[in-house]
Amino acid sequence: GCGQFEGVWCVAFDRAGNIVAVDNNNHRVQVFDSSGAYMWQFGSRGRHDGQFSHPTGVAVDGAGNILVCDSQNDRVQVFSQDGVFLLAFGSSGSADTLLSSPTDVALDAHSNIIVADCGNRRVAIYDPHYRFVTAFPMTDAHCLAGGSPSG
Repeated sequence: GCGQFEGVWCVAFDRAGNIVAVDNNNHRVQVFDSSGAYMWQFGSRGRHDGQFSHPTGVAVDGAGNILVCDSQNDRVQVFSQDGVFLLAFGSSGSADTLLSSPTDVALDAHSNIIVADCGNRRVAIYDPHYRFVTAFPMTDAHCLAGGSPSG
C-alpha cells in the first residue's frame, strides 16, 4: 500500500527536503515529507516509459528532476519533480552509450550524471544533457543486479 515498502533500495532528498525512496520490489518511487509522512508515488511494473523493473538508485538534480536507475530495464529514467516522465537514457548492451543493470546514480558538482553500470562492470558518466561522456572500469565491483545492495 501507499507508504509501505517491499525492498527499499536507495533514498535521496529533493529541493524541498522531501525524501524520495526507491521501492524495489513494488517497482515504484515513493515520496515522503521531511517528517516521514507519505505524500505520493509514481511508477509501476513494466518496460514502458514511467514503468520500472526493480528500480535501484535515485538522485535529484539541480532542477529538481528525479533520476531513477531502472535496473532490469537497463536504463535511467528522468522524471519531473512531480513524477512526470521526461526521458530515459541507456538501453541494454555493452557499447559506450548502453547500460546493463545500472544500480546507482549520482551527480557531481558540474551536474554530470554518474551511473554505476554494474552489468558492464564500469562507471559511466553522462553530461547534464544526458549525453555519454566516458566510462571507466570498476576493478573490484560488488554489484548485485536485481538483488540487494552489498556492503
